[in-house]
Amino acid sequence: MFILVFTKGLLTAMGLIIAIGAQNAFVLTQGLKRQYHWMVASVCTFFDLLFILLGVLGLATFLQSMPTLVRILQIVGALYLFYLAWQAAKRARDLHSLNALPQRRLSRRQALVTALAVTLANPQVFLETAFIIGTLASDQGQAKWAFAFGAMSTSILWFYGLSLLASKLAPLLARPRAWQCIDAFTTVLMTALGVMLLRS
Repeated sequence: MFILVFTKGLLTAMGLIIAIGAQNAFVLTQGLKRQYHWMVASVCTFFDLLFILLGVLGLATFLQSMPTLVRILQIVGALYLFYLAWQAAKRARDLHSLNALPQRRLSRRQALVTALAVTLANPQVFLETAFIIGTLASDQGQAKWAFAFGAMSTSILWFYGLSLLASKLAPLLARPRAWQCIDAFTTVLMTALGVMLLRS
């Protein structure tokens, strides 16, 4: 049971985190340039874990006492997931590759501020971690922590793995076909998660 729910949390978070957005693009950029990449990965990982924890603890408990608000947020979350699925489907249709990355070197302070900005100033990060993962984890009942730990493991593996393997991933990420497969996977998973939210 634990392994099944843990894997479910792992895959759910993977579908949410894998699409290249501002946060992931910055982690990848710093990893490719080997500039404060561990610090950047640590900042992104820390806040992901914090938001997931808040979602499973505080947010879930707060929302349970307000069923009408829960339903509204579930609908909003589902619509957001359907929007992500639609965006991924469009990208899968129109082949694309990773754009050329800027070569300007950032100072440690600039790298830290940018990492905080793409994490804290991005509502997508909070919505995906604290609300969507928190809500889906709460739906697992007593197994909610297995789901949460699975999602947390994805964040750790993704950000540090992306930073560590950036230079090795660059040739793969330059291939449009690789992104088509990633976007197709994201489309299916986001649609399924949206349906789960509406039915919960």
